[in-house]
Amino acid sequence: MCRQHGKHIGNIMSSTSKFKRIVKEVASIALSYGIKNSYVVGGYPRSIIMGTTKDDVHDLDFASAWPGEATKLGTLVASELVGDLPEIYHRTGTIKFTYEDVDLEFQGTLGSVAETQPIMSELIKYGIAVSPLTLNIYARDFTINTLIQDLNNLQIYDITGFGVIDIENGLIRSAINPSVMAKINTLIILRAIRFSLRYNFRIVDSLSETIDQYKHLLLKKYTPERLQIEVLKMLQENYEGTLYMLKKYRLEQVLENKSYNIFDILDRIDITTFDGDLKSLVTGDFKS
Repeated sequence: MCRQHGKHIGNIMSSTSKFKRIVKEVASIALSYGIKNSYVVGGYPRSIIMGTTKDDVHDLDFASAWPGEATKLGTLVASELVGDLPEIYHRTGTIKFTYEDVDLEFQGTLGSVAETQPIMSELIKYGIAVSPLTLNIYARDFTINTLIQDLNNLQIYDITGFGVIDIENGLIRSAINPSVMAKINTLIILRAIRFSLRYNFRIVDSLSETIDQYKHLLLKKYTPERLQIEVLKMLQENYEGTLYMLKKYRLEQVLENKSYNIFDILDRIDITTFDGDLKSLVTGDFKS
């Protein structure tokens, strides 16, 4: 399932200039303060490999190999770039602020013990060193989102060994045992469908079986409104494809809400071109 060492991918220069410049600014600040083990994680490194930064990335996430290092960097970056104190999420210590219309987030802790312990157990099981960086990587939903960019040299690394090959083969696969991930974050079920629709990738059999096994938890753990925000994101990717996939996995119940009919909302707007706040559509705040 997991590989114990990272694969070096290279310094691929296909990202748009704005994100590339911001990453270089953060890297320069890290270098000037002697911070050597911090990385860009999440969607941006994936988009570099796929060449989709322009349409596919809206924020930048940073993590570090050492406890507290990413938040230290975030504080310094906020001071240097925006001249203000950043917003701090007190539950996790994560730092977040906006710079040139791009949200920058620097990892604190990943959450509660209940959320991180199962991931730690998986890492230990496969002989993978536990650190803030590996926890961040393997806590991500899919292998295609586990690539990292080193701020020291701007090289891309594939720590799991599956990120690039799954992009090349068009596969949606969880970074750890999908059953473990589904228990921690059941929304991975809807996100798997959304990423599959976005990139026309195939959901691997083990994850597909997990969707069938744990889909009942969606209605137990989340409100109809929360689920329908995810559905709206899916519909934005592919309207007909979303309805097909919900039917395929017998997930039609996520469309139900006693307060309103989601299709009444969809009759009022073109969801495929809607660029407003999706939450406003399910709270009734949106005015057409």
